[in-house]
Amino acid sequence: MPELPEVETMRTDLASKLVGAKLSEVQLHRADLRRPFPKDFGERLDGAVVRDVGRRAKYLLIYLDSGEVWVTHLGMTGLFAVHRREDRPPGKRPKHLHFQCRARRGSVDMSLDFHDKRRFGYMLLLPDVELEVQAWYKELGVEPLSQAFDTECLLDLARDRKVPLKALLMDQAAVAGLGNIYSCEALWAARLRPDRPANTLSRHEAVSLVAGVKAVIHDAVRAGVASLETDGPRGRDGYFEYHYSAYNRAGSSCRRDDGGIIVKASERAGRVFTVPSVRSEASSRPVTDTRT
Repeated sequence: MPELPEVETMRTDLASKLVGAKLSEVQLHRADLRRPFPKDFGERLDGAVVRDVGRRAKYLLIYLDSGEVWVTHLGMTGLFAVHRREDRPPGKRPKHLHFQCRARRGSVDMSLDFHDKRRFGYMLLLPDVELEVQAWYKELGVEPLSQAFDTECLLDLARDRKVPLKALLMDQAAVAGLGNIYSCEALWAARLRPDRPANTLSRHEAVSLVAGVKAVIHDAVRAGVASLETDGPRGRDGYFEYHYSAYNRAGSSCRRDDGGIIVKASERAGRVFTVPSVRSEASSRPVTDTRT
């Protein structure tokens, strides 16, 4: 499933090509994805000009001059692709191409396509002034790349929470945008076990984990943006080449000189990849508020 870095990479690609483009000739090749397409979707998109492309958590937000915002959740396999119309390969429409529209910006004539093999993605279209009052939007947690996500924020989230650290990081109401992959990577970077109870996190470890989350996401976004120059936004089912340190490396040697062998286990937050020798407990006491 695309996580924050993949969605941010796609946002970067779409923004570079679509801002200022006029949409038209909408084609829906089925009635729904995970949910039905918005009512009168084609008519409401037709003639609209893209003002901006944003992101919140794992949602893409395309702001239109009509005063509406086109919200897309990519689900597990959803992805947008933009290409010049003259470059479209001839032949049969791809099986998993479910949405198409024309996008013109000056003399550049493009096609905006949405592919979704498993159809777990969905789209919404609503007045942009109503976006932040939507129930699903209000439930989203802190953005991990924001200044608000700091040591105090993480300690507040962890306090009184006995769930595993990985489950806390993947909770979209706590930290928005992280999933299985980058939670594993961040915990590896901070030298913390994914199954550690969140309320045992020390202040020193919280500093390391916040830094690990931000560094891993920044590195992945840089890798994703760099891949746009060679691969476009598709990559491997929407993912790009990123050299993981923990995720999907079970049986491999840890990249750290003092590390052991990466092992895989299952827990409530899904598959975890870690080195058994990293810290499993900071202390027997839960987090307490040490602020003055």
